[in-house]
Amino acid sequence: MNNETINKNTMPEPNPAQAEVMYKTEDNSELLNGTAKTVPHAGVSGDVHYGDVPRKKKLTLLSMILMQGVVIIYTMAGVCSKLAGGQDFMTPGFILFYGGQIAVLGIYALLWQQIIKRIDLSVAYVNRSLAILWSMIWAVLFFGEGITLQNVIGVILVLAGTIIVNGEAKEDLKDGGTAHE
Repeated sequence: MNNETINKNTMPEPNPAQAEVMYKTEDNSELLNGTAKTVPHAGVSGDVHYGDVPRKKKLTLLSMILMQGVVIIYTMAGVCSKLAGGQDFMTPGFILFYGGQIAVLGIYALLWQQIIKRIDLSVAYVNRSLAILWSMIWAVLFFGEGITLQNVIGVILVLAGTIIVNGEAKEDLKDGGTAHE
């Protein structure tokens, strides 16, 4: 369907066999059985959106752990990249590590898509910023690199920001909002 504006009076009637279910969206517009009545968008009234209403899920400790698991997978691509960089170009070792990087990024992309489908994009990407922490851990464990005071301060600031955003998302849930689009 193209982006036509439809008057409330011309909206199709819901299937009588279905139970009437009214949903509220984040901007307090109403959806009946997953079909929009009217959804204001960017100050323009009358825009209509059709489709299923996404199921809202709470931001839980488990979802935060799963997000970090996906971020850990993402940072392993950096480890593979550094290992590939230590090999002569197009040698078996280079191809192995470079192929590993591509495989890890493919797995990450599929998993990250599932994360952002269930959690607000802003919350998910703030949690992804913790990749700097995991990268620092891998730098020490796999490559024997050092950590400076500036590194530690930077990670603490990122961690503090992540805690603030996650706490805000949980507060939104207590107030009846959602932590997911």
